[in-house]
Amino acid sequence: MREHIFAMIEVAPGTKILGESLVQRRLHSVVSLASEAKLNPRTLRNVLAARGLIPAEDNAAGHHVFEAAAGERVAASIARSTKIASLPAAMNCTQPQAGQLVDEGMLDPIADGRRYAVGRTRKAIDNRDIERFLSALHASAQSVDMAADGMVTIAKAAEKAKLSCIEIVHLVLGGLPWGAIECVV
Repeated sequence: MREHIFAMIEVAPGTKILGESLVQRRLHSVVSLASEAKLNPRTLRNVLAARGLIPAEDNAAGHHVFEAAAGERVAASIARSTKIASLPAAMNCTQPQAGQLVDEGMLDPIADGRRYAVGRTRKAIDNRDIERFLSALHASAQSVDMAADGMVTIAKAAEKAKLSCIEIVHLVLGGLPWGAIECVV
């Protein structure tokens, strides 16, 4: 009976049920996870629904239980996210460039990437995703100590080549030999 309770009901670690304590939490509800992670319950609920951990249309979704480890990963993603409006400062780019990176799928919103989600879940990017993208960009670009004559920013290279900045980023990530377009990243 105790194992059935632990497997079906969200029970906090250390709670005694029929004479035995639960060592590690197995299940969470939106309310319990929001409280532990110090997150807004509505934001957390929207992200959990977008990731398929709880039903999206159910008004009682705050009371549905889900695997604790999966929920904690979602909560950590929310906690370490950057709002899309703050991407230009975080990535040293313009707002339209940041928007294009999201639209192209190079950066995915915390909800679950490309699926529809409501509220703020479509307006924030996990910092790990940003770091992964920037690392890939820097690894693909030719690093220089000082810009030589003819080297320009990605935006200027796009203007000169009559391409979008995203197309230049794709070329950089694809390893284009920079004899054609020299660019400082």
